[in-house]
Amino acid sequence: MKISKTKKFILAGAILAVVGGSGAAYAATAASPAEILSDLTGKSTETLYEQRDEGTTFGALAIEEGVQEQFKERMLENKKEILQERVEEERLTQEEADAIYERMEQNQENCDGTAQGACVGEARGLGFGRGSRGGNGFGANR
Repeated sequence: MKISKTKKFILAGAILAVVGGSGAAYAATAASPAEILSDLTGKSTETLYEQRDEGTTFGALAIEEGVQEQFKERMLENKKEILQERVEEERLTQEEADAIYERMEQNQENCDGTAQGACVGEARGLGFGRGSRGGNGFGANR
């Protein structure tokens, strides 16, 4: 059976749509610190970004709102999802991801919301920054 050029083009487009859509589906599950804090507090992400732009960290805002432990737990879960995605993309080995996650757990025990030291998700994390309030960056490109 011979496939015409038009059908090949349509088939290639369909395959790209499926592959691209699966990446978008993952991106929808990973949340920014502002989205997590918004979910916990009911404040809009815009309000939280404004407060952060005034010099307050998301961790400090979580403390002010009385949701620090829930925020830290959700941030760690979110990072674990991102690490697993990097393993599936073969950008990290499972061993590397496990070692990073272990360090994040240890660092988070000492996180006081001030972004000083090695707090996960607060300015000095492991490169999980979201740049200009978006994206799903990890920092370590392979």
